[in-house]
Amino acid sequence: MITFAKRIRIVSLIFVSIALILIVKLYIVQVANHENYLNLGDRQYIKKNSNINDRGDIYFTKKDGTYIVAATMQEEYTLYINPKSFFTFIKSVKNIDKKSEDQILGDLKSKVIDILKLDAAGTEDLNLKILKVKDKKNDVYFELVKGLNEEEQTKIKALQLEFLGLGKEKKRFYPGNELASNVIGTLGFKGDVLAGRYGLEKQYENTLARNDKAYSNFFVDLFSGAKKVISNRDALEGNIYTTIEPIVQKELEKKLMEINNKQSSDLTGGIIMDPYTGEIVAMAKVPTFSHDDKKDYDISNYKNDIVESSYEMGSIIKPLTMSVGIDTDKVHKDSTYNDAGFIKVRDRTIYNFDKKSRGVIDLQTALSQSLNTGFVYVAKVVGNDALTKYFTSYGLREKTNIDLPNESSPLTNNLDKGDVEHATISFGQGIAMSPIGTIRALSVVINGGYVVNPHVVSKIKYEIGNTSETKIEPVAEKKSVLKQTTVDEIRSMLVYNVDNALLDGKRKNPRYSIGAKTGTAQIASQNGGYIEGKNIHTFIGFFPAYQPKFVVFMYTVDPKVSRYASESLANPFLDLSDFLIQYYEIQADR
Repeated sequence: MITFAKRIRIVSLIFVSIALILIVKLYIVQVANHENYLNLGDRQYIKKNSNINDRGDIYFTKKDGTYIVAATMQEEYTLYINPKSFFTFIKSVKNIDKKSEDQILGDLKSKVIDILKLDAAGTEDLNLKILKVKDKKNDVYFELVKGLNEEEQTKIKALQLEFLGLGKEKKRFYPGNELASNVIGTLGFKGDVLAGRYGLEKQYENTLARNDKAYSNFFVDLFSGAKKVISNRDALEGNIYTTIEPIVQKELEKKLMEINNKQSSDLTGGIIMDPYTGEIVAMAKVPTFSHDDKKDYDISNYKNDIVESSYEMGSIIKPLTMSVGIDTDKVHKDSTYNDAGFIKVRDRTIYNFDKKSRGVIDLQTALSQSLNTGFVYVAKVVGNDALTKYFTSYGLREKTNIDLPNESSPLTNNLDKGDVEHATISFGQGIAMSPIGTIRALSVVINGGYVVNPHVVSKIKYEIGNTSETKIEPVAEKKSVLKQTTVDEIRSMLVYNVDNALLDGKRKNPRYSIGAKTGTAQIASQNGGYIEGKNIHTFIGFFPAYQPKFVVFMYTVDPKVSRYASESLANPFLDLSDFLIQYYEIQADR
């Protein structure tokens, strides 16, 4: 029988054992593994804004496979003054040099301005803060200047002034500033948490943030699986590697800005993509935003219009309609019809852009001159069901699921309606798609009939012990939705268009086959109908045409100078094609 005294001894022994275990565990943490756990603890102990301290990097990929940093964490310093210490210092200086407070403050200001090379705005800001120092004589901290780099903080330290201090923190740094800013995205506060708000920063928030929100204090969980806490965090660490080629991106942005300025457009956008894989080497829209100076930008500039907006695309849809006719063997490029300048569909009369008649012409001519009547004729011949079936197979009725946030859904309900709706769809009105959805659909009739997955991320690198990589492979439909003969005929029609019709054939390339089609469409009103006098110009081009390396889509919204896309977008596209041919050393095919 266990006596009361024995029970007391047993309970006491248990408590002593637990205490010894806790002491040993605390020794392991604080002494034996001090450095290891200190580093991990620092990463998991949350201070103000520390949720971005460990954020993963984002990289551009150059054509030779090397990586260039697009977004990273960078240490910066905040210069502050201890007013209480400063005015104690002033008293000692006044006793020696007989200087006034204003003179000493002026000397301090001059030294800071000289070291930091402050501009007019920075100098004015420092002046105002120096004046406020006088009112804070009993304070021990007052911020003077933020954003000092390593060299500047070293020079400040060299002054050896005890009343000046430097606080270190990390900030998100974008070396390219505006380069691909709509793709890379940026951070913003959501409540009191700083997180990705746009672009890849938002799309891959959980990967880039490295699960920083999982635990608020490492030491709270110290005796309940600390090793597990750390392991779970590290398992989510990741860097993002994009398909964006920085030199090509810069060239695209330059061209888009030239177009936007020349045409006084609301916005202008473009995509350069591998039509076989969906790999996007450049994507941009202007106006965009600067990472260095966000205060002067409208919130709409942060929106990636290429993914998030939908438009009726106009005549660049005509090659899709033509492909249905060819693939069903109902028409071919040399098939003829009588162009009266208009065509009736039930109670609706549809006109050519100039309302002129051309008599009996072939469909190559209808495509080259962008005649609506020719494609309404094709739609009639193939029938509504076939047009709907093929357009659906091109991926027009669904999102592309590109790896960027907020993709808009296509508006294609008219494909389920009657003759009039199918007639207008045949020349690019009555259905609306995002630019990214448009380039994917048009790539189908260019790449051999495959629906690709557009993407801007090539891989994510995770850190789990030894570095491993998770590759994101482009996935295409294994079965082509078109006959190869159909693709060949569409390619030849679009090459003929560039060689003979676009800009009157003046920019035909003698060494490279280039295919292209322009489009001009009215912009739909949110209240129904169309906005009077407001149009969108669109352009699709690809080269070398019979084994295309790139497909390029460009558009400009509400251009106020040129009437047609051939005037606003043709030359910029051909300039871009010349650049890409030279930069990638693409072999001539003529």
